[in-house]
Amino acid sequence: MLECNLVLEQQAKGYVSFQVAMLAEQVHKILSTWSQNNRLALSYVTTKLLLALTEVMTVRYGVLIKNDSTYYQQVQEAVGLTSTWTAYHQLATGTQTQAPLKEWAKQALHLYQETVKLAKPVMEQSHLAVAEQAVRIIDDALLTLGTNTSTDLIL
Repeated sequence: MLECNLVLEQQAKGYVSFQVAMLAEQVHKILSTWSQNNRLALSYVTTKLLLALTEVMTVRYGVLIKNDSTYYQQVQEAVGLTSTWTAYHQLATGTQTQAPLKEWAKQALHLYQETVKLAKPVMEQSHLAVAEQAVRIIDDALLTLGTNTSTDLIL
């Protein structure tokens, strides 16, 4: 049984690593639709990123979801209720405030950055390189767009 758990843990780490790297594409899509002022597309890609990042942390922390109504709560508890990731998750999901769409997208981008930090210990180097590049692109883009960078948590 222990051997099975180790295999499952390795597969989970590989999944998290690959997904975080692949989600860099969603980061680019958010920044692109944001700059085009395409609100419908921005809403769609932001939602996709939020759901995917939540799933990544579900796998990263080995959360067995009891039911849909407690899904976010369970993941936030696993990551840590006082963590930066959870703060961004609450902002990105709109549970903390009724933010405008661009603010919601910005919080989803910050959530990606925090996900990279938390997933980093289990990520393969090639995947990490892609994810870290996306983090830098987010910082640069948010500066260009005249908004806060990843070091500025907005609660």
